[in-house]
Amino acid sequence: MTKLISGFAALALLTAIVSVTATSAMKEMAGNTELLYEKHLKGLHAADELSTQVALAGRGVRMTLLAKRPEDRREKAAQTRQYLRDVQTQAGQLDQYFVTPEAKQKLAETRDHLPEWVTRLGQANDLAEAGKIDEALAVLETSISGAGKLVAAMQVKTSKRTGPRAKR
Repeated sequence: MTKLISGFAALALLTAIVSVTATSAMKEMAGNTELLYEKHLKGLHAADELSTQVALAGRGVRMTLLAKRPEDRREKAAQTRQYLRDVQTQAGQLDQYFVTPEAKQKLAETRDHLPEWVTRLGQANDLAEAGKIDEALAVLETSISGAGKLVAAMQVKTSKRTGPRAKR
């Protein structure tokens, strides 16, 4: 009877130890998941949102250029101006998400190229709205290199591979 009770007591003690350890590990994992979301995924989402706004602004200028009627050009131009404002707003919100030196450097590079790109795209949009298509295209041609620099600056590495598999 004593052996049986001590065996069940030992089993109950081991079960309690495993339960406490598992509960502690789950709390730590939940904290790490929250940290991952707050510090990394939100930043990647914000950078992706900026990239989307950049693409929408470029597409908006094309739509303004392609619009046949003046009222359609005005509508498309107004929409493009909103996209350009969104680009600037989104770029201003990225500071809170990027904490590593590499990410801050990429953000600074993006910010270096962004104002010129926004200005040129805005100029092309205004010219297209006014029906000055050839002049708008000339401004766009000069802004292509700025767009390439902007896109290159926006490329963010999200992970570094190490070990034997990194060489593949």
